[in-house]
Amino acid sequence: MTLEPRTRGPAPHIEIVTPEQLTLDEILEAQKRAFVAEGIPTLEVRRDRLARLGALLGDNASAIADALAEDFGSRPRALSLVGDVQACLIDIAEQRRHIGKWMAESRPSRLLDMAGIRARVRHDPLGVVGVIGPWNFPLQLAFTPAAAALAAGNRVMVRPSSVTEHTTGLLAAAAPDYFDVSEFALITSTHGGGSDFSKLKFDAMFFTGSPEVGASVATDAAKNLVPVTLELGGKNPVVVDADADIDRAAKLIGAARVTNSGQVCLCPDYVFVPEQHVERFVAQLLETWKSAFPSILKNPDYTSIINDSNYNRINGLVAEAVSLGATAYSATPLGETLPDAGTRKIAPTVLTGVRPGSKIEETEVFGPVLTVYPYADIQQPIDFISAHDHPLTLYWHGPRNKRFDAVVEGTRSGSVQANDFLINMLPAMPFGGVGKSGMGNYHGKYGFETFTHSRAVAFSWSPVKFTSTIAPPYGPLGNRMQEMATSGLARAYRGVRDAKKQGGHSRKILATPPAGSGLRAVEGSGNPQLVAVIEMLLRRQERQLDALERYGDLTFYNDFGRPMVSVMTPEGAELVGMNKFRNYAAGPGWDPLIGVSFKRGLLLMDFEEHRMHRLIFQQAFTSQQLKGYLDGINDVIIDHVAKFPIGEVELVEMVRAIAFDIAAKVFLGLELPEPEKHELHRAFEDALTGLSAIVRKPIPGGAWMKAINGRAKLEEFFNKYLPLKRAEPGADLFSSLCTASDEDGHSFSDEEIVDHMIFLLFAAHDTTTAAMTTVGFYLAKYPEWQERVRKQSLRLGLAVQYNELGEMSDFELVFKECLRLNPPVPAMVREAVEDTELLGYYIPKGTLVSVQPFAVHHNPRVWRDPQTFDPERFAADRQEERVHKMAWMPFGVGVHKCIGLHFAQLEAKAFFHALLRQYDLSVPADTPWVPDYKTLGLPRGGGRVQVRAR
Repeated sequence: MTLEPRTRGPAPHIEIVTPEQLTLDEILEAQKRAFVAEGIPTLEVRRDRLARLGALLGDNASAIADALAEDFGSRPRALSLVGDVQACLIDIAEQRRHIGKWMAESRPSRLLDMAGIRARVRHDPLGVVGVIGPWNFPLQLAFTPAAAALAAGNRVMVRPSSVTEHTTGLLAAAAPDYFDVSEFALITSTHGGGSDFSKLKFDAMFFTGSPEVGASVATDAAKNLVPVTLELGGKNPVVVDADADIDRAAKLIGAARVTNSGQVCLCPDYVFVPEQHVERFVAQLLETWKSAFPSILKNPDYTSIINDSNYNRINGLVAEAVSLGATAYSATPLGETLPDAGTRKIAPTVLTGVRPGSKIEETEVFGPVLTVYPYADIQQPIDFISAHDHPLTLYWHGPRNKRFDAVVEGTRSGSVQANDFLINMLPAMPFGGVGKSGMGNYHGKYGFETFTHSRAVAFSWSPVKFTSTIAPPYGPLGNRMQEMATSGLARAYRGVRDAKKQGGHSRKILATPPAGSGLRAVEGSGNPQLVAVIEMLLRRQERQLDALERYGDLTFYNDFGRPMVSVMTPEGAELVGMNKFRNYAAGPGWDPLIGVSFKRGLLLMDFEEHRMHRLIFQQAFTSQQLKGYLDGINDVIIDHVAKFPIGEVELVEMVRAIAFDIAAKVFLGLELPEPEKHELHRAFEDALTGLSAIVRKPIPGGAWMKAINGRAKLEEFFNKYLPLKRAEPGADLFSSLCTASDEDGHSFSDEEIVDHMIFLLFAAHDTTTAAMTTVGFYLAKYPEWQERVRKQSLRLGLAVQYNELGEMSDFELVFKECLRLNPPVPAMVREAVEDTELLGYYIPKGTLVSVQPFAVHHNPRVWRDPQTFDPERFAADRQEERVHKMAWMPFGVGVHKCIGLHFAQLEAKAFFHALLRQYDLSVPADTPWVPDYKTLGLPRGGGRVQVRAR
């Protein structure tokens, strides 16, 4: 029988082919042929398959609940709908939402790009995946991994448990209405036993069930060299802390134990309770059960044991434990006799005094029976848990304290859950065991990674090839390479030796904390100044991420001749930025770095002076003022967009020209002749060159000297026009500063206005250029977001109006995400004005302290998947930036946060609103953003994109 593979989503069936019409080998071969014929499935195809899988479950949800009740004999309908159907649909929704970014190629190292090697990592599907499901949650534990396999681009064969024959039969009959057998096939017992399925030559296999059957599946897989993920069971321990609310803990643990009558691989199996609380704990446990189940035999909310075999096994474990000296307490309702073989229902039971050697101490119960052990010291449960097989999860009830840390550090388990049940099942968390409880993870992104291969692709355009250094004949070059290798090995050995002496990485300290202070020393590599500056210019961002991983919250470098502490967490950024105790000053921090060009700017002021100047400044950025500026912005943008070039365009060049013309019109309010405009632009560019100067001396022809001369020309320009602006003020920012005053009548002097205007040109020109270039690049790289932004703009007029800005909500998401990935203000520098403490570290007086937005924005403790472009992280239903008020700070932090942030967003919205209405932007999907560290947030190569008229 010939099967035609689908290549682009669902296709109408002329004849439905069901798995029952084919052998296992024929189904597998059909799926393998279809996989090869289709190639790597597109995002649309994957989302379509996931949608159809969700429809298969959702359309048949009610019938599924009925079938599960028939399979179990008695099972709560709510449990089936929520625990089986809805649990799958939640993970399917997570997969559909995020697979676009999970599929995207990643870049392993920017250093390879700099070495002439373009290295990328693809995330390719494996092929055909076999999934073997269990009987206790037959949908959730079979269809969730199947969904992950489909999201990853694979074809899937699912073998549900034969124990739940009614549920399996229902799904097997329905599945062909949603899937071609070459995409997704549901296999039943008509194709033989589970071992017939596990012996197939899949490209990957996934099994959920007992360790004993898992070992058999792994053996079958090994014979064909099939990688296998095993999700197994285990005896899950609970530790109740001495400071826990005993009654509350008993209620939560008791409720968890009787979910599905204990037939859940994550159910608590045994509990350690402080010995003084055991009696109270057991009493509350029994009271919880009796209150929940005044009747059991005819109660549809109480699940039956799945079959006679398991019913007899559980009763046998209890009977054996009691015969060896244990005491059993059951919550049997009045007037009922339990256990009951007819309904296969067992009353909730708690065992105390279980003797060592009892089978129940070694065997997963998988029923409504809980064992309680007393303990006097926290080390007792740690030793007991560690002496047994690693569980799938470990539960803790109580506060987070040193005892909790001791339990986590002293044991091994698939996960740890505190004060709740099943919270590790959320799609954002990896789910999987360790040791005898399983191998591998799934759920959400972790399932996608399980069913994909990280495939390295490296393309070299370097003139120096590795082949010439490693392949014979070697000759003189080979001898030289040998010498270099020997020397390198010797240096590496010395580094390891020194690190061992220091107990880890080779590192130095900034300063020794005062004796008895309890403060820690800030650690860093201690590289010499020249090495540190070269690192900053070549790999500033990578250096920050390396330091974050190696040193934690703080580290220090020898930048520009002085030790500089880098702050890489939002908590540290808040302390430095808000400067509540005035431990830091911005002026002496910034002046050595940018003072040559932008002295006396608002960023370089402190305390009362800064407050007074900022209050006056704010009058130039009120809503009314911004509304007035927008008309001028639109005029400039519409003129530029009408002449926008087609073909390959350097975004930096185009955006810089637009930003400068906007600054001239909106900030200066001057119609300058071209020669004077050119001179102004040249002077500004010269002033900027000093910021990246390595040699900071006025050497003729040097960058520092250019900055000095550029600053002088800028002062000359503004002093020339300042009298005019005072005499005849307009609606521009220059005029606003000339006329603005605070409530006490204070206004700016001529010198202060010149200082502020020069700094404003810098802030509005370079940081805005960086922000808009970043947005343009990522819109070009992610066309789906470009289209979303365009659709909102097309609903508005040619020039966006101030009251319409809020309707560009998708642009706001993109804008925030782009500035998270590439903050236009790369650092916020301060100087410690006294010996102080920061996050428990000692900071001596005179130390430069720099808050690093890039490190904070890419800190995995703060952001989920921080290297991934994901504007939805700022959407109302996620708001990842709310984790800390300093989590997102692209324009600075605290009292020195850039006052023009809203102006920059206003300018960017107006520009891309006009641009995207007329043009498409594109770059190859694998094009990386490569920063030019000699600039403030601009890309190397000018940010080239392809522009096409619509």
